[in-house]
Amino acid sequence: MSRIQLSVFISDDQALKATVYLDTEKKVYEVDYAKNDAIIATESYEDKSLNYHEDAAENYVMGIKKI
Repeated sequence: MSRIQLSVFISDDQALKATVYLDTEKKVYEVDYAKNDAIIATESYEDKSLNYHEDAAENYVMGIKKI
């Protein structure tokens, strides 16, 4: 797997973190969702833009998106 980190979002209390990657082999964006430094989920939204993935990441750290 070859991924390039594109952006990172962190909650104000540092407990939630979402990192957006580009998987260069699959040519898709992916978001790793973490809580207290442990990755709890990785999601990729098929046919969605980078902005869509970054919005999902930001919503997670703001407490809007629940995982």
